Amino acid sequence: METYGLSIGSWGCALTSTAMVFKYYGASTDPGVLNDDLGDYACPLDWYAVDDLGSQGNAEISVFDSSPTASEFKNTCILALQDGYPVTIGFKMYNDPNGGQITTLQYFLNQGYEFDRIVVYENQ
Repeated sequence: METYGLSIGSWGCALTSTAMVFKYYGASTDPGVLNDDLGDYACPLDWYAVDDLGSQGNAEISVFDSSPTASEFKNTCILALQDGYPVTIGFKMYNDPNGGQITTLQYFLNQGYEFDRIVVYENQ
């Protein structure tokens, strides 16, 4: 996140989500380690460089859809989750609130948020 002088805690939602996916696939990483591994590619997150630089050979991008329709989003999520692949969802104009409250995806859709991207990594 050093490219823009931002902290992981305030702007690292995508970085943190990606670190969790890589950890799921067996990489020895966390948001700080992934940030260091990515350098200038951490902010803004370069989705296509991330697997080469940060997954430690454990994952590769299989789906990246910027601006998916609701139908594309639903179909991609269902198929990926059925196959055991975690899904990273991005919204337009969304900052992760994580104020200790548990919310659902439907909650954010009801608030008017729009899908911005969907990312799926598969294990190598």
